[in-house]
Amino acid sequence: MEKIFFKAGDLVKVKHDLSNVPRMLVKSVDKTTLNVGGDKPGLLGVTCVWFNKEQSLCSYRFNTKDLIHD
Repeated sequence: MEKIFFKAGDLVKVKHDLSNVPRMLVKSVDKTTLNVGGDKPGLLGVTCVWFNKEQSLCSYRFNTKDLIHD
């Protein structure tokens, strides 16, 4: 399986085939500061921002498996 990496500034979409899926901007890649049983910090998710139909700014942290590059 190919690993896909995201960085702040990338344009992404939700992978699932939903109607009216917005294009989103990656705000940050969030990692935990706690080392639980390993030597590397764990990935919490990718925080994305977008505007909804009412032109309000929305933000949500997604799992990397749910996103694709746009």
